[in-house]
Amino acid sequence: MKIDKQKYADIILELSKEGAGEAEMAKALEVSKVRFRLNVQSDPYLQEIFDYGITIAQAWWEEMGRNGLTVKGFNTSLWQFNMKNKFYWDWKDRRETIVEMKEPTLPGWMDD
Repeated sequence: MKIDKQKYADIILELSKEGAGEAEMAKALEVSKVRFRLNVQSDPYLQEIFDYGITIAQAWWEEMGRNGLTVKGFNTSLWQFNMKNKFYWDWKDRRETIVEMKEPTLPGWMDD
């Protein structure tokens, strides 16, 4: 199935400017999220556009939070919950460090 790369790029960038996520982009292109991901991942140009689009969307949401801090009644808890789920790679309460343990080995001269 051939896709219209320019249409994909235009919709990704347009919706990202409104803070939209992957599901909204797929809906606008009238494809499933699975098909959307496959199409984006199979084309380096679209993958780059999508990665940039996610950056734009995250910036939009961060700006909403920053601006919301001065608005009476702004629900900071809901905004933070949304950010932690939507942009989990940047919005974590804790960072994880993975330590890989390897079996100790003897130097070659000690193999006897």
